[in-house]
Amino acid sequence: MSEDKLKLLSCHFTWDLQKEDADLNFLEVKVREILAVKCEYGGKLKQREFNFLAFIKHLQGFNDEALKNLQLAKKEHPDDDSNVIVTYGNLAWVHSLMGNVTEAETYTEKVHEILRAFPAPSPAELHREVQSEKAWSLLKFSRKTYIRAKESFLEALQKEPDDKEWNTGFAFSLFRLEGLKIGPYKRVRFEESPAVLQLKKALNLDPENAMIHVYLGLKCYKNTKNGNNAEAWQYMTQALASRTFKQYRLGSERAAVEHYKQGMMLGRVSTEWMACRNRLRKVLQHDRRDTYEIRMLFHSFRTENQDD
Repeated sequence: MSEDKLKLLSCHFTWDLQKEDADLNFLEVKVREILAVKCEYGGKLKQREFNFLAFIKHLQGFNDEALKNLQLAKKEHPDDDSNVIVTYGNLAWVHSLMGNVTEAETYTEKVHEILRAFPAPSPAELHREVQSEKAWSLLKFSRKTYIRAKESFLEALQKEPDDKEWNTGFAFSLFRLEGLKIGPYKRVRFEESPAVLQLKKALNLDPENAMIHVYLGLKCYKNTKNGNNAEAWQYMTQALASRTFKQYRLGSERAAVEHYKQGMMLGRVSTEWMACRNRLRKVLQHDRRDTYEIRMLFHSFRTENQDD
């Protein structure tokens, strides 16, 4: 199938996400952990995680696994065409790369049918669902795509200034950029931080969002001389008490343990294996049935290092 036609589809394959910019192995671990959480997914989150995982598997060279994950993404919203534009675009690309020309053309035509049935406000604009999935994908893919994520959320905000999702995404983008300390983005005083101002605006719109509380708490802690201050503690305790945090915690522990172990098994391939090790050590501090298995994992690493 003509690549020119595929390039017209707005999906992960056309958003300029370069595999050399990201730690693909650790991204996969994180996505699988999210998918393993036993809780109610809000909106289209599960579908988007399958889409993102499919693209990661493609970048790793496993198009057959990418296709399986896209089929799972498609099942999440079988009767809602407006939410599968990105999924169908990804399916068209994967089928084309696998030599399935007929299937690739079928999904390309399905995208065009949806766009004709549900046209965007203008030819230059993306559908809201596409804009949203693109912006969040840019934010979680790599630090090198943070600026583009920020610009994408800001573009959406200019049309809908009081939208909860756009304000939250823009706040998270600013938070991460300030943490990088590159170019014009650097750690600044709490009172002067654009990220803090935007996080507070997002919190007013979405007071139950645990991560907004966490980010504000971190900004309090990192940007004051007396790090362990009362305001930081207040934000963190509010995060712990929020409905969204409890929802995540209920089903995630066992999945988290399993995927932290997977992250450690990546060894030198992943830049994040040290973080996985430290998280597992924290788990060991609690009375858990699977601590023996974790201790054996640490022992295997020590033995392996001695053999080297």
